[in-house]
Amino acid sequence: LSSNYGSPSGGGTVTILGSGLSRAVSIFFGSIGSPRASILSDTRIDAEVPAGSGTVDVTVTSAAGSSAVGVASQYSYQIAPL
Repeated sequence: LSSNYGSPSGGGTVTILGSGLSRAVSIFFGSIGSPRASILSDTRIDAEVPAGSGTVDVTVTSAAGSSAVGVASQYSYQIAPL
């Protein structure tokens, strides 16, 4: 992920890098689907972050299944310090 944290209100964009991404059907931040995603190539997707809380796994789903999860694919919703 290009960024692994952001506001609980969502709205930012995260770049997902990998392989076989051109077959993606949806992007999830935990159990919440990304409101918009652009498949830019077989190795890159830009996904809008939905509103949420806590730390969640970001997964790419396709007809073949879902991507693996792990620390590298986690996104944390954080309130910005004052």
